[in-house]
This record gives sequence, C-alpha cells and structure tokens, in this order.
Amino acid sequence: MLNSKQVQELFEKEAILINDRDVIPQYAVEKLFGKAAMEFAKSFQDYKNLGYWSEYYIDGGSYKLAFLTYKGFRIAATYSNIDETRNKTSQEVIA
Repeated sequence: MLNSKQVQELFEKEAILINDRDVIPQYAVEKLFGKAAMEFAKSFQDYKNLGYWSEYYIDGGSYKLAFLTYKGFRIAATYSNIDETRNKTSQEVIA
C-alpha cells in the first residue's frame, strides 16, 4: 500500500509529457496497479475537463494513447490500496 507521498514520487518517476502536462500512460498504470485500477479511474466522468483521464491521438488518429492525470493516478492508487486491504481482510477470515 502507498501513502500520498509515495504516490506522488511514483507519479513523478513514471510520468511522461503529453501537451502541457505530465501524465501516466495506461500501460504504466496497469503495470503498477492492474487493469481494474485503471478501469476504475477511467469510470470517473470528468473526461472533457482532463480531470482524471483522457486520450491523445497521433498519425491522423491511427494511434491512441489513454492516460491518467495526477488526479486520476491517485484514484488508481486508492483503488489498489483498498483492493490490497480487501485481500488482506479475506486472508484473515480464511485463517
């Protein structure tokens, strides 16, 4: 599990520049936190405002990169923390 300082450091380490902001590509989020965390962050509907996530197209739209903003990255990290807590709780119940 990660605290806010660790999440910020991880974001700064993994971020890439898209337009005028640093973001985390979908593939990196999935590697760090899993696909479910990425999908959870993308479920937040602040899409047009670039609050949580967006997509960037190049080559006439033939290549699309989905990414999370820092705000969205924190949501993915939160999902991962809670999921890890759920897994620990489940293991305690089994034991």
